[in-house]
Amino acid sequence: MLRMSGCERPWPTKVQFPTLRDQGWLALTSADFRQAVLERLTLRKFAAGEAVYRMGDEEGGLWAIVEGGVQFEIPGPQLAPGLAYVAIPGFWFGETPLIRKTVRPLDAIASQPSVFAAMSLADCRSVLDEDPSRWQWIALLANLNSDLALGLTADLLLQDPQQRIIAALLRLAGWRTGKHFVANPGPIHLTQQQLGRIANLSRTAASGILRDLERRGLIVMGYRSLEVLDGDGLRALLGEH
Repeated sequence: MLRMSGCERPWPTKVQFPTLRDQGWLALTSADFRQAVLERLTLRKFAAGEAVYRMGDEEGGLWAIVEGGVQFEIPGPQLAPGLAYVAIPGFWFGETPLIRKTVRPLDAIASQPSVFAAMSLADCRSVLDEDPSRWQWIALLANLNSDLALGLTADLLLQDPQQRIIAALLRLAGWRTGKHFVANPGPIHLTQQQLGRIANLSRTAASGILRDLERRGLIVMGYRSLEVLDGDGLRALLGEH
C-alpha cells in the first residue's frame, strides 16, 4: 500500500492505483516490478509553485504525478528559466540520478496544487538489487522520456508559429505523447504566457493564435487553463493524420 508522508491523509485506492498502475510507464513493466514499486511509494502534497526539486539538488529517486501537474524549467543564460514541459497525472520522472549518480539536471515545479508519489533512491536501488534484470524497466523509462524530449525539440523546429502552438497543445493534452498519458485528459492548467514560452513565442503572438483556434471551435480558453476540444482538427492543421 502507498504510504503518506507527514500527517497527510491516506489517498483512496481507486485514485492511487489506476493512475500509477494502469497508465504511463509503470503499466508497461512486469507485474512483480510494478508491485515492488507501488509498495514503496510515499505520497506527498505540493502547493502551486513549490519545487519538487531544483537543478543541482543532490541525488534522489523517482517521482510520479498522482494528481495535479509538474512543469520542468531549464535554467539558461537568460534572466528567466526556459519552460520546457508541463506534465500531467501518470507521468514518471527523476530517473537521471539513479542512472548516472549525478545531481538533478533541471527544476521540477508543481504547476498547481498537486499530489506526487515518491520512491526514495535507497528503495529504487533495493528493488533493482533484488533482481538486476529490472534495470530494463529503468532503461524503458529513460527511453520514453528521451523520446519525449526529442519530440519537444522537433516541435520547436517548426517554422510556422501556429504549428508550434498546435504541436505544444497536442503534446500537453496527451495526443502526441505515446504511452505516457491517455489522450485528452482534460484542461491544461497553464497560462497563455506559459504556453508561449513552451512554443518560444511572445504572449501576444500566442494569444492571437489561441483566439483564432478558439473561434474555430478547436479549443476553449479558461482562467489559467486551456482545453483541446477537437484533437483531430488540430492534427489536421499540423499535417498529421
